[in-house]
Amino acid sequence: MIQNYSIPDILRERLATVAAGRHYLIATDGACKGNPGCGGWGLVKQLWEGDHLLRQAANAGSSPECSTTNVRMEMTAALRAIEGIAETDTPAIIVTDNMMLCNGMTKWLAGWKARGWRRPDGALKNDGLWKALDAACEGKTIYWLWVKGHSGDPLNELADTLADHAALGKYPKGQASIKATNPEWFKDHTDQH
Repeated sequence: MIQNYSIPDILRERLATVAAGRHYLIATDGACKGNPGCGGWGLVKQLWEGDHLLRQAANAGSSPECSTTNVRMEMTAALRAIEGIAETDTPAIIVTDNMMLCNGMTKWLAGWKARGWRRPDGALKNDGLWKALDAACEGKTIYWLWVKGHSGDPLNELADTLADHAALGKYPKGQASIKATNPEWFKDHTDQH
């Protein structure tokens, strides 16, 4: 539940309204074995109706090449999460432990776009992923929350485990592999509401 998170004052009232209705709560994470190296991404997507969990699903994947970076995997996890939002009119809260991703999407994106996808001091790294994230958010209401990694947050810890295992190649069939090994990470209570 979103109430379990430390929410910045500027978002507190708005997210309280969002959390009272139907919303997604999605934790994302990336991992890399070596940096650069073999990478993986993971996400846990929950659909809530107020304080009632309707659905939860986990997903993960690995980079096709073993020369990616942790930041690219963090961004890929967020991109996959946003692309996987089925109810586009339902607001989503993305929880990430990557400060660069959170700040990029909430503070820096408008400036990069205004400068032709450049930073004030030169080229923007991973501009293709930033552009893809921006496009995926189009027409959706997305809020970004930063949480300290490895601090005991259950959703963040699960996303971290998924990303880490994906980087090691443990999910060759993506979500199907996860479901086969950890069916408890999937919940569906929609028939109860």
